[in-house]
Amino acid sequence: LYGRDIALISSTGYYNVYNPNLNTYKSRSYYQSFRGIYSISEYLKHSVGYSIKYDTLNILDPDEFLLTNPIVFEQEGNFTTSSIYHALTYDKRDNRGMPSSGYLLQFSQSFAGIGGNVNYLSNELLAEQYFTTFGVDSLVLGIKLKGQIIRGWGGKDVNIKDRLSLGGGNGLRGFDFNGVGPKFLYFSINDVEDRTSNYGGLNSFVGNIEYRFPNFLPEEFGFTTFIFYDFGTVFGTEALKRQDFEGFFVIEDSKKIRSSIGAGISWRSPIGIIGISYAHPLTYIESDERKRFFLNIGGFTL
Repeated sequence: LYGRDIALISSTGYYNVYNPNLNTYKSRSYYQSFRGIYSISEYLKHSVGYSIKYDTLNILDPDEFLLTNPIVFEQEGNFTTSSIYHALTYDKRDNRGMPSSGYLLQFSQSFAGIGGNVNYLSNELLAEQYFTTFGVDSLVLGIKLKGQIIRGWGGKDVNIKDRLSLGGGNGLRGFDFNGVGPKFLYFSINDVEDRTSNYGGLNSFVGNIEYRFPNFLPEEFGFTTFIFYDFGTVFGTEALKRQDFEGFFVIEDSKKIRSSIGAGISWRSPIGIIGISYAHPLTYIESDERKRFFLNIGGFTL
């Protein structure tokens, strides 16, 4: 920007969440964000931004859900999240897309409550380290660690749509999207039906150890194979066990570390990295939603 090392970024988006197998609600979100990035030194950058988001959350079966889960039922409605953001990043990786050496450290915060009706403070710490092994540039060991906490303020709890979870594109392969984290477990007194519904946590930690190596395809094709070990957990919630009407439900909130191993192949395409991987869960609890195959296209995981 104006011949200086400054970038301005604007993003507009919409997404819809509807999966009756995992959640007893559906939601729609629209957002607009603005962010600026500038250099403090050769490797140190700072970014600041503002975002506004409009959410609508609807219970799938209101008459029945009020009996089984009144805590989430109280969160039905329209929400406006007006938040500011900043991040401090120290980046000494040799390549942003697929690094083979160097490291990255990043601390970021989001503060919601600049207007709107959602109040929270989120803190995130990210660390990455890459090594070439045996003196061969194509044999790379990568380690990633990320921790995050989120808390409500001003007398407001963190809404279910802003809570933390792992699985799928959230960094824990071997588990479905939002498949790991605190869940509502509803048990009918008459033992007619038992159900599980995602609720999300206030604290998360996830780690990834990945080893990349060449295959039999020509190097200029841009294909890379890898094996990995993922581990992580999500926990923490304000909600307590309650008894309501004819149903009984609890929140299962486990600090147990979940883990998985797997392998995959990626391609450096013109639209970004495209990869497919297979993951086998090693440690989990019964209510975790597990998934073995993942497709990544330009940063989006399916």
